[in-house]
Formats: sequence, C-alpha cells, structure tokens
Amino acid sequence: MQGKVLFFSALVSVVPGLGGCGGDSTSNAGGDAAVGLRDLGAGDAVVAHPDAWIGLVGDATRVDTDAAADAAVSTDAMPIPDLAFLDSGPPRTDAVVPDPDAGPVLPPGHLWLDTVGVDFGPVAAGESGAPVGIALSNLGNGPLFIDALIVSGPGFTVALDGTDLAVEPELLGDPDGDGHPGVAPHGGFVLQVGYTSPDGAPVEGELTIRPGADGAAETAIPLFANHADPCLRVRPAALDLGTLPVGAVGRAPLTLMSCGGSGVRLDAIALSPDSDPAIALLAESLPTLPALLPHTSRGEPLPSRDVQVSCQPGEARAYAGTVDITSSDPTVPVVHVPVTCAGAANACPVPAVVQARIEAHLLQPVVLDGSASTDPDGPAGHPVRYTWMLVDAPQGSEAFPVEQVGPDPANPSDGATPDDETTPTAQFLVDVAGTYVFRLSVEDNLGLVAPSDACPEPVAGVTVVVP
Repeated sequence: MQGKVLFFSALVSVVPGLGGCGGDSTSNAGGDAAVGLRDLGAGDAVVAHPDAWIGLVGDATRVDTDAAADAAVSTDAMPIPDLAFLDSGPPRTDAVVPDPDAGPVLPPGHLWLDTVGVDFGPVAAGESGAPVGIALSNLGNGPLFIDALIVSGPGFTVALDGTDLAVEPELLGDPDGDGHPGVAPHGGFVLQVGYTSPDGAPVEGELTIRPGADGAAETAIPLFANHADPCLRVRPAALDLGTLPVGAVGRAPLTLMSCGGSGVRLDAIALSPDSDPAIALLAESLPTLPALLPHTSRGEPLPSRDVQVSCQPGEARAYAGTVDITSSDPTVPVVHVPVTCAGAANACPVPAVVQARIEAHLLQPVVLDGSASTDPDGPAGHPVRYTWMLVDAPQGSEAFPVEQVGPDPANPSDGATPDDETTPTAQFLVDVAGTYVFRLSVEDNLGLVAPSDACPEPVAGVTVVVP
C-alpha cells in the first residue's frame, strides 16, 4: 500500500498533553484503544510544515492482525435463521459534551470524529467516487493540534476546503480557519476524502489522524471501494487494556464494521479456549447471534457495532487472550483480535485541590492548585501528571487552563504557555463574569489515572465565581 504522510511536527512542542485524562488511559476505557495500522509501503512521501523537519519515510512496516486469518472456517452453507438485524445507529454514541457532575471526561484538546469508516461503493476504472466529508471536532476546552495525516491505499486522497492537503499541507496548521493555530475549543472542520479507481478492483485504505501531543492515541478511519461481497473489519486490530490495580476492572470496545456491498453475518463472537479467565466479553454488549450488519451505502458511515472487552487481574502479572469473530466474510471468515492487560500491586493516586472555591474578578489570573493530590506508593508520595479540565464556563468565555497566561488581558491565549501537566498548578484568565468549574485528574508513575474505572476516586475540582 502506498501512503502519503503530511507532517506538522513543529506544532508538537506547543501542544498541551492529552495523556492520562478522563477514563483510564492505560485501560482505554474511554474508547481510545490503539488502532490497527497496516503496511504503508516504501518511499512514503513526507510533506512538512514549513518550520518542521522535511524528509522521507521509508519502509514503514505496521501490523494488522486481520490481514489474514490463522484458520479458515467456511460459513457459506450455514443457515441464517432468525437473523437479528443490527442498525449501526449514530456512528459514535460515546461522544458527549462533558457533564460538570460526572467528573473529568475530556482532556484540554480532544479529537472526535463523526464516522468509523467510509465506503465509496462500486467505482469503475478511471472513474471517481463522490467525495465524502468527515467531520472532526474538538470536544475539549483547549486547542487541538493535528500533527500528521497519513493517507494509505491507491487512489485515496484527502482535502480541506477543496484543496488537496498533499499540495497545501500548511492548511492543517489552522484547519478551522479562525486565525489561530490548531482547532479552537468546541470547534471543528470537515475533511473531504476522495477516491479515483485505477482499475476497478476492490481496494482498502486508511486515513490515520495523529493528534499533536505526546502520548495521544492515533485514530484510523478505514476506507473501502469496490467491495461487493460481505466484508468485516474489526478495530482495533489488537487491544491492550493496559496496567490495572489488582482487583480493578478495565474495559474497552472492539468495533465491528461492515465494509462490503452485501450485509455481513456475524456467526460467533467468543474468547479462544486458551484465553486467561481474567479477560472477558461483557454479555450485555454482545448481539443475539447470528446477527447481520447491514451492507454499506456509498458515502455513508460504515455500519458498526461495539463489543466490550474487560480485564480484572487477580494478581500482579501479565494476562493475554484472543477474541475470535466468525462471519460470512469469504476472504477472512475468522478475525482473531489479541487482547492483553496486566495487573499491578499499585495503589491508586488520589486527586485533591488546595482550594475548592475561589472568588475572582474580571481579567484576574486565577491559579488552580492540585498539589494536595497524593499517591501512596508513588515517587515522593505524589502523582506524576496533573490534568486540569474546564467542564463548565459562562457563555462567551474563551478561557482554558494554561501554565502561564499571555501578557495581553484582551487576548490571553496569545503568548500563553501550554499547561505543563507534570506540575500540579495551572492558570486561567477570567474573561467573562459567571461561574467556572474545573475538574482535576491525576496519573501515577505506572500510568494509573484517577478518577477512572480502575481508580474510582472522589471527584476533585475547583469552582471559580466571578460576580
């Protein structure tokens, strides 16, 4: 597969970190599990931001466990009694605006997409399918930067406002066009994905979006064309639920996607016999089998269904298992998804604030202080990462947590220093009268985050009241 890589690495050094926030980043409980990427081939072109490194990426080998099945099970002759027809519904039901009473959910900049995949349907040789729009939104309360877009697969292209990003990659520096770098909080933009068929043959590709923050998970959107037969793909291709405290439960979804011109029948979803008992499939997330994922429609999101996988380690060691998914896909009738996790004799960090309520005045810098947070078995008894999230603010406010506000009170984001999550404090400049609500999450040296499913500590936060 050929690939085009659009890099904007000059932005990396100025991006607030996304790691260790909301759900447990180690268990991927928020659905941000690592994605399965495939071989992009040699000689991928790199088009760089003007201030960034320029060069060539060669032989980028990446593994996709559903590229071939380890075993072939024929389902062609199987009857289809009492099929449960699965409606994919909204593409991403887990994307919600933060609830101030629900604790920290999203980092300062949080990428959300309105689709899990795109199918262009049948496209004749030399012809082009109608471009498909993919909406990208920043659900966080700070700017979101895109470090790179990787487009793989022959014939696929990606554009912004009608301009091919391979020609003008600098457009990703300010993709929402508001005059400021990155995507503004609660802002968004639309990418146009195109496809021109070189030979009319079935083809798969991928659009990978790499947020510009250390530790932020890449998001991959599978692309398909000319798949007439039933087709099933599962993401992520390998699922790591991370390191969990002994006895805690971590969970994450597997997304099953129909990618063909015919509906794909799901015949079995089960753990392999050699899977560790600590790994389980959540029964309430499993469909009644056999079930049918609908066929794709040209330009529409891929029909999909999430299945939840959990891990509850009973001791401090590594655990492994495999989810086997049998379907009517004639090419890959059985998809094997490796699942891993680990248990650790590790106490959860505890978020706490020095001052939970602050009264302030307009244009006053306010300090948020989480230095009261503790980690019973951490270095010096404290967490190693502190993430401040603004979960409620007066209408019209553009404030968000930073390490140091900018010098211009009229535009405090200009010249502001991004929040350094290794320090317990952050600042913001009050720009509108009203009430601001911040939540604090903390991460220990082994990657445990609180609050989270694994560490359900009490919510810690700061309320700032401006008369």
